[in-house]
Amino acid sequence: MPDAILQKPAKLTPEEFEEMKRHPSMATRRSWPPRRCSPRRGSGAASSFLRYAREITRSHHEKWDGSGYPDGMGGDDIPLSARLMALADVYDALISKRCYKPPYPHSEAVRQIVEGRGRHFDPDVVDAFCQLDDEFADDRTQLRRMTAPLAIPGMLCRRGPGSQEERDEPRPPNP
Repeated sequence: MPDAILQKPAKLTPEEFEEMKRHPSMATRRSWPPRRCSPRRGSGAASSFLRYAREITRSHHEKWDGSGYPDGMGGDDIPLSARLMALADVYDALISKRCYKPPYPHSEAVRQIVEGRGRHFDPDVVDAFCQLDDEFADDRTQLRRMTAPLAIPGMLCRRGPGSQEERDEPRPPNP
């Protein structure tokens, strides 16, 4: 995915968003061995791990209501591993600083995830998340303390050739 899209501090154009939607398919094709490759004897755990990794890579942008991408799967047709990652991915995006938005507080992230229950997210996954909601807030606080002095790649925008500066205005969400 081009940096110009990943680090754009403004709303993506329809063409850029279409390009962004191609990343799960591209990553699956480029990163994983063909399904016809059989695992070596005794590598059941590794084979299982790679199966889950492939499911997550391909399907973490699918939505419970079928409006996601790349395949437009919905409901239980989406692998459970991808349904779990979809919520984790959105939660991380909401609570993390991005070049187009400040980090949202845990409570706002939870509110938005609950709002997506049954549309974006598997209702059972949201319910499990809500049962553990305090642990997520505690973990985030501990992580923030441990990483506060670190510069995390991808958290800064490029404003000029070779420069990286933080941007304060949030980027409007894409449809």
